[in-house]
Amino acid sequence: MSLSTIRKMTLRLNMEEPKQAEIYQILTSLDKYIYKSQNQFLVDALQFYIEHSGKDMLTQQEQAEQQRYITAEELEQIKKELRGELLEEMRNELLKLLGQYAAGAQNPMTGQIKALTGQTDEMELENDTEGENSVVGNLACRWMGEI
Repeated sequence: MSLSTIRKMTLRLNMEEPKQAEIYQILTSLDKYIYKSQNQFLVDALQFYIEHSGKDMLTQQEQAEQQRYITAEELEQIKKELRGELLEEMRNELLKLLGQYAAGAQNPMTGQIKALTGQTDEMELENDTEGENSVVGNLACRWMGEI
């Protein structure tokens, strides 16, 4: 057993404190047949306490984990997740709008624009052509193919 593998800690007990005085009495009168040393008794007692109370409750690992800085890899992962969610949301919204447009349903925004300009449904139908429908459809299909 080399000295480089041994770490020393001191245990200070106040004899005016009843609990600490009792611990001192127990340590000095240990049964040598059960525990060969006070050190082994303390190691076993601490190990039992740690196993039954939870290591996370005793150490500051949780606080250190919460206070650490974000790494570049974690930032890239967050970006990828956000990008994926955004693309999915945009895809769903585009499909919904294309479905409304194809079905001839009134878009809430165009309804507001019509109210401001005074345009009627007949005027709008005159302005729509088959060419515009096919252009919008082709652009949407191309955009969906790129994603």
